[in-house]
Amino acid sequence: MGLQVNVVDYDTPYSMATCLNFVTYNMFGYNQGFYYLQQLCSSADVLFVQEHWLPPCGLSRLQNVSDDFVSARLP
Repeated sequence: MGLQVNVVDYDTPYSMATCLNFVTYNMFGYNQGFYYLQQLCSSADVLFVQEHWLPPCGLSRLQNVSDDFVSARLP
């Protein structure tokens, strides 16, 4: 599922629109969805991941998916 948002910066001398692509992905397990997650990184600007099933001590594995993304955990 994807959502496209157009952002307009009115502080510039000319109006410049930027497109942000938000994607949400239900992995059904980290190992099962890892390769598709890597593919999504090439088409998404912001990627929300659910159901990775990683324990708190294994969340650092999400950092290894792409060098272009930073992982963050919601409380």
